[in-house]
Amino acid sequence: ITAAVALAVFGVSQGSVFGWVSAPVLGSLAAAAIGGIWFLMAESRHPAPLIKPRFLLAPGMRNGAMIALLLGLWNGGEMLVLSLYLQQALHESPLVTGLVIAPQGIAGFAAGMFGPRLARKMGIRRLLVVTGAAAAAGFFVLTRLPSAGYGPLPIVVTLVGFGTAGTSFGSIVIASRGMADGDQGMVGGVINTSRQIGAAVGAALLPAVAESVSGGISGVSGDRAAMLAAAIAAVAATIVAWTSARTGRKSAPAAGTS
Repeated sequence: ITAAVALAVFGVSQGSVFGWVSAPVLGSLAAAAIGGIWFLMAESRHPAPLIKPRFLLAPGMRNGAMIALLLGLWNGGEMLVLSLYLQQALHESPLVTGLVIAPQGIAGFAAGMFGPRLARKMGIRRLLVVTGAAAAAGFFVLTRLPSAGYGPLPIVVTLVGFGTAGTSFGSIVIASRGMADGDQGMVGGVINTSRQIGAAVGAALLPAVAESVSGGISGVSGDRAAMLAAAIAAVAATIVAWTSARTGRKSAPAAGTS
């Protein structure tokens, strides 16, 4: 699985170097897919597996892992792209760059503290839809990154930080529901691994998108395209959460009857 992740990151990060349909890129991505399938096959036969593949078929686990993967993708890439944008396009110092982006972390910390309270009031699936939509809205605003000055950027990254933290909290909750106490550690491992794999791919993908669009030079147009890619990931996570909510409502009467 380590080789599969490394090959996936290589393929994504080198797309702008070799070409997205080149043999090294397509070959590494195909090999990554084969490695992932091989890992699951080995786990299904192992007496003490790291993960139980059948658990991935459970709706809560499947949806939670997918949301965590998409969350890692946008979170792992956008912080890097924003840092490069502020320092290379706007020529700000590392200190100013950190201060501009800091509200995202503060909002994430606050959302993490109040996440359980919001989940009790709204329901975890509704919270996931709201936070995913908040992150997507923030990224769509960031697709209009200015060529000079960063005006409302701290406010926008605050919105992204709230959406990211709420999505992280919610993905764990929906994945762990219905699982036995003895399997909770495995649930946490799957969700955390999904997010880390997404972050590894996102840290390679979003800068590669920016470089491809800007032609290999530091340009705001490439950074805007990278934010669009992050927005698409956030929209996809919101759709997964919305689908999960609809599935949950449809299955609730049957569960109550049984």
